[in-house]
This record gives sequence, C-alpha cells and structure tokens, in this order.
Amino acid sequence: MGSAVPRLVVRPDGPPRAPARRCTAPEAAFVQARNAPRGGVQLLNDRFRPGEAVAYRTATPRTARAINDRIALELLVERGPLTAPQLQGITGLSRPTVAEIVKRLGDAGLIEVTGRTGDHRRGPNARVYALAAGRAHVAARGRGGEIRVADLGGRTVVSVGSPGELDAALHAAGVPVLHTAALAGPDPEVRRAFARRASTVVVESEANLAGLAEHRRGAARDRRDFALLWLGARTDAALVLDGRLRRGASGGAGAIGGLRLPGGESDFQSLLGGPSVRALARRHGLAGPAAAGGSRGAAFWAELAQRAAAGAAVLAAVLDPGCIVLGGEAGRAGGEYLAGLVRSRLAGMSPVPTEVRPAAGGPGAVLEGALQLALDTARAEIFGGVPRQRTALKS
Repeated sequence: MGSAVPRLVVRPDGPPRAPARRCTAPEAAFVQARNAPRGGVQLLNDRFRPGEAVAYRTATPRTARAINDRIALELLVERGPLTAPQLQGITGLSRPTVAEIVKRLGDAGLIEVTGRTGDHRRGPNARVYALAAGRAHVAARGRGGEIRVADLGGRTVVSVGSPGELDAALHAAGVPVLHTAALAGPDPEVRRAFARRASTVVVESEANLAGLAEHRRGAARDRRDFALLWLGARTDAALVLDGRLRRGASGGAGAIGGLRLPGGESDFQSLLGGPSVRALARRHGLAGPAAAGGSRGAAFWAELAQRAAAGAAVLAAVLDPGCIVLGGEAGRAGGEYLAGLVRSRLAGMSPVPTEVRPAAGGPGAVLEGALQLALDTARAEIFGGVPRQRTALKS
C-alpha cells in the first residue's frame, strides 16, 4: 500500500504503538485490519476517514461474528447483490470467515441466492447473494400526510396520500403487515392508526427527521457533527454529534424555539416561527418568503438573517457543531443567499468557526428522514441488534 498516516494499534497488554505499514486514503469505507493480538480480532474505529489515524480494539468471537454479519448485510443494502469473493475483497475477511457469514445469514433467512456470475462457473463462489428484502416492510409518514412503504432494502412498494388509502394499497402490493412505522409529529390519531398496522411505531419531530435526511444524503452527508436549524412552522433544531442524532435526556434536545430571549418577553419561536416570518414578509410588502425577490426581498432576508444568526450563535456556542444547516420553509426559500447572510453575521457573533449551509432536501426531506428512521429501526432488530456501523474487521 502507499503512504498516508500511521495506524495506531492499541493492545491490551501495552501502550499504543505505530507499525511501519500505513493506511491509504482509498480504504475509507472498509479497511483491512492486520496485526491483531492473539485470541481476539481488530475493529477499526468507526470515526475513520481518509488521512486519519485509525485505532483498534479487541472483541470476543461472538461479538465479532455479530459485527461481521451486520457489515455484510449493510454491504448488501448499500451495494446490492454480491458474491462471496466480492465480500471477501471488500471486507478483508478470510475466505472461511465469509463462507461462515453467508451460511449464517442464509440459514436465518436474511439473504438469498439470486443468481450466478456466469453459466460457465460452478460452486459456491459463483453464487450471487442479495438481501432478503421482502423479509419485512416499513412505513413512513411525512408532514404533508404522504405515506411511503418500503421493503427492507429501501425500495418503495406503496405510496399513498392518507392512512385511509393504506390498507387497500398494502393488500394490492402483497404486504400483510408492517414491521415499523416512523411518523412526523405527535398526532395521537395517526399514531393509533399505525399502531394497528405495525408492530413498532416511532414518532419523531420534523426537525430531527429532516436532520437525518440531510446527514445521510443531503447537505451534511460529509459531516459527523452538525446542527440543523429548522425554520418552519415551529422553530426547532436537530443535533447530530459524532455521527448520531442526539435527543437529550428527556427527548427535548434542540428545542430552541422555547428558549427565552434576554428580557424574557419573547422567545426564538416568536422571532423565527412560521407566523412571525410571514408577518415579517408582509411588513416588507411580500406575500411570504417564497416571494421574496427584488430590493424589498433583500431587506426581508437581511432582517431574517439577523434573527437566524442569533439562534445559530446559541447552537454554535453550546455545541460547537462546526456546521449549521438551514432547513424548513424559510431555509429552503432563502437557499444559499440566506445561508451566506447568516454566515457573515454569525462570524461576528460566535466564539467558534461555524460553516452555514442551505438544506439540500426539498419539501420531502421530512418524509425521507422518516423512511430512513423506520429502516434503521427495523434493520437494527432484524439484523441482530448490532448498531449500524461502517467498520472493517479481521478475524
């Protein structure tokens, strides 16, 4: 391999040491781990990024098998059907270890043979394995009421506009039961409706769901730490730290809308909530944020940016996320223009450097985040309870 940064190896019987061999940048997703201490295996730190040092720890054989299985399943989710030699090449695991993984997952009904690499080849190495996506189905409901149902691989099989249409659509698609449903907002009637159809129902805020979508495929897909400032009907924030959505001790992390401003007469909801933003637009002679163009629009965005920068400064000072994404209706309408204004104002207010980006997800970001949450919840249970991770392992 070429030169990059040294791998830091931590052994249970001694201090860290750096071996002569180095990791290269192309090994970003799954990196072969070597020099394992006897009686254990090495796990790559899941914070690995190209150009960073990599730390290792040991795991019991049982834990190693569980993690190996989860890695193989995630690979089949992300890359599609693979052969055993392809799994071996991607993970760096030995041929016998991959054979054991394939057998365990096949016996559990989690993967299935979907074909062969060529008619001229025979034997187990020619088999193409895929996730048994029909093993379970999940549902997601966004803020506008649209519902999507997907199989375990994430392929949409049903899309309807209301819960009243769902039963007929599920029957037509051959989906007898839902494993998990993820819903935006605490609507008791909707929650009860899905509780009759799914074994697990998860309710999450719009901001947190949009934050999940931005982290996986949107404006923050390259960030492990960021905050999403939600400028929608409600003022809220989603906090992703160390690659995970953080909800806090009581589930109220990011509830910035209720934070009182100096003097105690108003809060951030009164400054940045949907009704306040629309009132601000009318004061500037505009129908709303979406119509904020021309000179009057510039004055509107300047005032809104000053308000948003105050909220962003609180998040930056307390959390130091390094990046704040502006989402919600006003964030989408302002785009890069509003992000640039907030960025310049925040630079003079925050004690730490903080990037400001516009959200990449459109009106469907909440629904996309809900679907991702439903899939994560279902896979965590069906795949054996091992947390989702991008870890390379060598036995």
